[in-house]
Amino acid sequence: MIWNGLVPILAQASTTVVKPQRHWNDFSAWQDKCLLTALIALAIGSVVLYAWDSAGQKSIWRVFLPLVRLTAIVGLILILFDFHERTAEESVSPSRVVVLVDVSPSMELDNTLQDADPDSPSAKGGVPSRIEVARQLLEKSDMIQTLRERHEVHVYAFGEKLYDRIATLPVLDSETIAARKRKSREDDAEGTDDGADDEAGEDETDAEAVAEDSDDASDGDDEQPDPFELIAWDEHLELRGGNTRLGDAMRDVVREYASETFSGVVVITDGSNNAGSDPDPAKRKAMKQNIRFVTVGVGTTRRAPTIRVTNLVTPSLVRVEDPYELKAYVSGQNLTDKRVAVELLARPADAPDAELQSVSVDEGDNPVVLDLPEDGREVEIPFRRTNSVAGKLEYVVRVTPERRIPAGGASKLEEKRVVEVSDKPTGVLIVAGGPMRDYRFARNMFTRHAGIDLWVWLQTVDAADVNLVSQESNNDLLTSFPTKAELNENIDVVIGFDPDWTALSVEEREYLSEWNSSRAGGLILVAGDVHTPELVSADNSFDVVRDMYPVVLEALLLNVNLDDEDAQPWEPAFTRDAENAEFLEIADDPVESTNAWKEFEGMYRCYPTVGTKGGTVVYAHFSNPRARSAAGPHVLLASHTPGLGKVLYLGSSEIWRLRSLGEERFDNFWVKMVREASKGRLKEGSGRVMFDAERSKYFLGETVVMRARLLDVDYEPVEMESVTMRVVDPNGRPVSPDPVLRPVPKSPGVYSGTFRAAVASPDSEYTVSLQVPGASETVERSISVTVPNLETDDPQQNARLLEQLGNEAKRNFYVSLEGRDGSEGVVEAAAESIPTFFVKRSRRIVLDERRDKLWDTSLVLYLLVGLLSVEWLTRKLLKLA
Repeated sequence: MIWNGLVPILAQASTTVVKPQRHWNDFSAWQDKCLLTALIALAIGSVVLYAWDSAGQKSIWRVFLPLVRLTAIVGLILILFDFHERTAEESVSPSRVVVLVDVSPSMELDNTLQDADPDSPSAKGGVPSRIEVARQLLEKSDMIQTLRERHEVHVYAFGEKLYDRIATLPVLDSETIAARKRKSREDDAEGTDDGADDEAGEDETDAEAVAEDSDDASDGDDEQPDPFELIAWDEHLELRGGNTRLGDAMRDVVREYASETFSGVVVITDGSNNAGSDPDPAKRKAMKQNIRFVTVGVGTTRRAPTIRVTNLVTPSLVRVEDPYELKAYVSGQNLTDKRVAVELLARPADAPDAELQSVSVDEGDNPVVLDLPEDGREVEIPFRRTNSVAGKLEYVVRVTPERRIPAGGASKLEEKRVVEVSDKPTGVLIVAGGPMRDYRFARNMFTRHAGIDLWVWLQTVDAADVNLVSQESNNDLLTSFPTKAELNENIDVVIGFDPDWTALSVEEREYLSEWNSSRAGGLILVAGDVHTPELVSADNSFDVVRDMYPVVLEALLLNVNLDDEDAQPWEPAFTRDAENAEFLEIADDPVESTNAWKEFEGMYRCYPTVGTKGGTVVYAHFSNPRARSAAGPHVLLASHTPGLGKVLYLGSSEIWRLRSLGEERFDNFWVKMVREASKGRLKEGSGRVMFDAERSKYFLGETVVMRARLLDVDYEPVEMESVTMRVVDPNGRPVSPDPVLRPVPKSPGVYSGTFRAAVASPDSEYTVSLQVPGASETVERSISVTVPNLETDDPQQNARLLEQLGNEAKRNFYVSLEGRDGSEGVVEAAAESIPTFFVKRSRRIVLDERRDKLWDTSLVLYLLVGLLSVEWLTRKLLKLA
């Protein structure tokens, strides 16, 4: 890490030789102080000693001898002073500032996102984009040149990564700085050094100090053009990538430039950080090294006006001539004009190049014109349709705002789904414990209905008498429960009118339950007074049947006195869940349906219940106040989904009384009950293979999860180690190797597998196919993969993030370039303030130093020895002690 930080320092450092300077010992060490004191004491002692010792000598010797001794001692003192000259070779490492410029796609948006008025400057192209404002700050303003007066400047672009360095701009030389200051004075402009050095404890604001460091850091080649003038900003600041990784760019810069001379980073961005790491760790690491982040925000801080089609809910499979509903969900925010048109269009799914056509709806308008709520709440727009021809249709809901939405606002104006229209009728099996009125009226209605294929097992008719009974359905009257294969192949919904469950074998009861839970078959169970009490009191072998009921039935029906309860009819007491249950709409119009139920007199009897099971949804209670248990009123209508199939429960066999409102109301009730019960079966299909993705739409890079349920010719679970599926991407290339499905533990016949959505296309889809084991049939599914619009889903400037990154102690180094027209005044003010935020952190590094001694030499040593020798010889000649 240290080496990475030193690479840019040493690469740009300049070398200079410092002139010789004289130095001496400052006697800071106690040893030197003691030695100096001893020498001075020796000198004084020598003078006193010679004054006493040479008292009888001539005057010349009395002066000569102390002088020689003092001269030797002074020489030693001079050596102790260590007089010397130092000549040093130094390298100056300049202070550095890095400039990061965001070039992600969101920088193409307007700097203001003005209202979508056709006459506004934004609509006429008068407002610059965010990248244009950033380019003004870099190329047209004085920001970079002012920074270069004290710092070396490195410029980078970033988006989905930190791109290659755009330029390295050295510190300006003294002549250029002086010229800039003269021009600044001539233009009456303020100077740029306004106190940043005071914060660091430095006082180098005068031109001479700046010039000195600039001379040391420059290469001295005045003939070379300024590299700032050679930068092709338009070429380097081209928008690229698909996301913004601000945190990654900050981390990489801090890691590369970390050193004592790294002053800080200027980040010019709209504040988006929609991919990669969080910026906070890089900011904390920088603060530990006194590296400052100055954030410059472009783009508006106002939330952009947006319109989104948040969802389009459709059935995946419907029957011919059966009405169905498509629901579009649309929301809008920050709109000046909230009026939009929502239109439903369609084309054949196998003709993706065909032109979309507006479709007719059963009721209401298409398109629907409405005002969106101001607070972004979703609006539900229903479209009711009935198809008379089988086939696959691609539906597209399209939103058209009445006024133009500026770039970056309208993030999603379309959504599409595929609906398959099947001409296969719904297979319905009626199992009746006896010829009760509800059974007879429902049987006759289902027989006439073109979209229903009816089977009937009237349990009071045995095989010997079946020829004596008139035709009960559009198929032969059954005399026993269908086989497992017949049930799986032909039946979508079983309606039990107080059935005699003892007429079914244990095996038949078990595979009926399995058909409901695993094969998504629908059940409608109508309670009665004859066989339902027998079910409640039956042995444990009937638990599999009782588990299918969504309610807990009362076992003491025959011991209850119901005479008072039968005296008058009681209308259904609908719950709040019934308000959203479309299958209870017995008229085409919801309001008309509500009024019809209010006109209904009701029913006299309801089978008593003592509670409900987990997951049960109660739609209506019996309103007789005396018909209740400890758990509350008796349940009249409820449902639950114990497996893949739905179970609907009716607590009374008097629904035939709806005929008092007209046969159409009665018919609508039963047809919609059958449609509700068959929803799971419609999606699963009656074949031996169920194969689908967890979702119909994925984003690029997500993992697509496929699930399959495989049955053999006897409708038993297929057991295999793995099953291969073929996947073709939107470009028509097969995914290699072929992904496989593997068994799901504890789920016989169920397999799961995944593949990665690595290719996205707005016009085509992934095609996933599965060969049915043991058959020539191939099941195929289409999966849409789109690219998440990270850059425009939330296009306003993230000022909060930028303020946090620029926050340091009690100061904030965040500058906003938000302006309605991107005026130069805003840019110039930023260009003046940004350089003042950075502290100069240049450093001088001594590479080599030479030290020349002045007194501590051999010549001085010889001289001292000579003086002491002369003193000794003189004393001998004078016969002194």
